[in-house]
Amino acid sequence: MITLLPILLLFPQERETLRVDDGNASGWGGNASSEWREAVRLPVPDSSWILGLLYYPANPDGYNPKLHYCLWDDDSDGTPGTLLAEGVITPSYDSWNYIDLSGQGITVNKGFAYPGWSSEDQRGDTVYFNWYDSFLDGFNWWYDGALWQPDNAFAGDFMIRAVADVYYDVGEDAPPPALRFSVYPNPTRGPVSVRLFLPKDERVSLELADMLGRRLFALDNLLRAGAHTITITPSLPPGIYILQVESGEAIFTERIIAE
Repeated sequence: MITLLPILLLFPQERETLRVDDGNASGWGGNASSEWREAVRLPVPDSSWILGLLYYPANPDGYNPKLHYCLWDDDSDGTPGTLLAEGVITPSYDSWNYIDLSGQGITVNKGFAYPGWSSEDQRGDTVYFNWYDSFLDGFNWWYDGALWQPDNAFAGDFMIRAVADVYYDVGEDAPPPALRFSVYPNPTRGPVSVRLFLPKDERVSLELADMLGRRLFALDNLLRAGAHTITITPSLPPGIYILQVESGEAIFTERIIAE
């Protein structure tokens, strides 16, 4: 039985893992022919900022243990469309491999996203690909070199998930907020990083204070459109802190726990 994790409206923003699997990899597989691609359809109920992808390969490819990961948008036609991100990694097997996409500012509108992989990397080498996971029947697509086709045969010992921030839920016609951000790690035992994505050049103000209102960190800069990472150092003493992020008329707060 396929398990769909619920997606919640998050404020302050937090990570949610979108998945379509039962949490167990099973079976065994091998390489596919060149030029093949696989994609798993993940429901996205609200517009989301895709922070990363998670892959779990259960059996290594002894000939060429590489993974050409891909992420496609839906393009509103119910099949994989625009390629949003891709790259090649050497994965660890029988464990989750996290691919950080937070710096790319990738957003997916309400509908579906399609994380997957290709059997050929940019240099023309065949890469890891296998097929045994009956839990995904009806949720897969494969590319035959010309068109995306529904895939009822794929069954892989391969699990795929996407990590996302659901950043608004106020109707399809409403614009997203001017600024999106996430804080990691939280809770923390060391420095804290704030990831920001701006759709346009914007003045951004950050302020970190303890529960007594004492300001510990402040920043007020004009930032270019795109992704930014701001690291707050040194490490915070154990306690609870409040981060306020302001851009234009939008003001966000995030509670940070230092252990």
